[in-house]
Amino acid sequence: MSMSTRIAVMSNGRIQQIGTPSEIYYRPRSRFVADFIGESNFIDVSVKDAGARLADGSAVPCTVNGWKGGDTATLMVRPESIHVGEPGAAPAGSLRGRIVQTSFLGSQTRIAISCDPVDALVTASSFGRDRIAKSDLARDHEVAVWWSPDDAVLLSRNTTQGEEE
Repeated sequence: MSMSTRIAVMSNGRIQQIGTPSEIYYRPRSRFVADFIGESNFIDVSVKDAGARLADGSAVPCTVNGWKGGDTATLMVRPESIHVGEPGAAPAGSLRGRIVQTSFLGSQTRIAISCDPVDALVTASSFGRDRIAKSDLARDHEVAVWWSPDDAVLLSRNTTQGEEE
């Protein structure tokens, strides 16, 4: 018995996306697919100057191929792609925030961070040896969060459900 090489995600009898498990997980075509197949962070952005920007104008890491300036979108990034660290050691394009909650789940630690320019909490997951020191995970501890541009996906804000093209 082997795993499927292609998956179809359906909603209300309509195909939302067909692809390999990796494509569906890392490159969903809609918010519905991203939310259905795993946990995600969703951040409202606008596309400007060949980049993605938050409402306050802050640039966030994202590849914007195929998007025009002035477009609005939802940026999706998986919790395991979010890096958490000290603000002074963070790369350009990182967001500052404060830890709201941490949950130790055995080999995984989930961290919820409140970042001023983002409406929802940003959730990060660290695993195994990559876990952050317990002293750096205290509630209200100031941190920076960042991700690789290739780990972010822009999704249309016009609909929550896309259709297979």
